[in-house]
Amino acid sequence: MTVSTEDRQQIDRWLAGLFLGEVDREAIDLYRGADGAALLDQLAALPSLAPLVAALRETVCTDQDPDSLRLDLAAAYGKLFLTGGPRAVPLFASAYLSERGLLMQEPARQSAVVLSQLDMSPPPGFREPLDHIGIELNILAELAGGRGDAGLTEASYLRDHLLTWVPTLAALCARLAPIPLYRELGPATLAWLRAVETQLAVAA
Repeated sequence: MTVSTEDRQQIDRWLAGLFLGEVDREAIDLYRGADGAALLDQLAALPSLAPLVAALRETVCTDQDPDSLRLDLAAAYGKLFLTGGPRAVPLFASAYLSERGLLMQEPARQSAVVLSQLDMSPPPGFREPLDHIGIELNILAELAGGRGDAGLTEASYLRDHLLTWVPTLAALCARLAPIPLYRELGPATLAWLRAVETQLAVAA
C-alpha cells in the first residue's frame, strides 16, 4: 500500500505523540468519539499499524471512567519509559548507540544540529535530550514534507538515524511493556518505518 506524503507526516507525528507523553484526557475523549473512531479505522487499514490500533482500542474504548483510565495510562507510561532500571525502555538514541549506554551523547548532538537546520523547536516544555524518539519522528515528518536537502532526506534519516536503534527499542517494548498499548507501540513503529523505507526505495 502506497501512503501519501501528507499521510506519512501525520502518522509520524501521531506515533511521536504516543512516545512523547501518556495518553491524556483529551485524547481519550477523541478516541471514544466518532472522529477518533474514523481516524483509527484509517490507521488500522495499514498492516504495520493494525496491531497498535487494536491495542489502543482495547485500552481506551472501554467503559472505564476517563479520569481513572488517564491515571492508569500515566502510570504504565511512567513505569516503562520514565523510571529507569532493568525493566524500563529508554526513549533516547544515545542509550542504544553510545558505548556505555549514556545519555546526551553524539546522537543528541546530531538531533540538535538537524533541528537547527530545519528551523524546528521541541514541543513547549520539553526538557529531555533531543535524541528522543518522539523528536526524531517529528524530524522524519518534516523531511517527508521535503524540508531537507540533498544530504538530509526522509530516506537517509530513516537509514542513518531511526533504523539504527529503533529495532532494539521495539524488542524491549514487546518484552517489558506492562500493557498491550505499549507492548505494540515499539514493534508497530518499527514496522511502520520499515514500510516507509520500502516504499521510498521502490519509488526511487
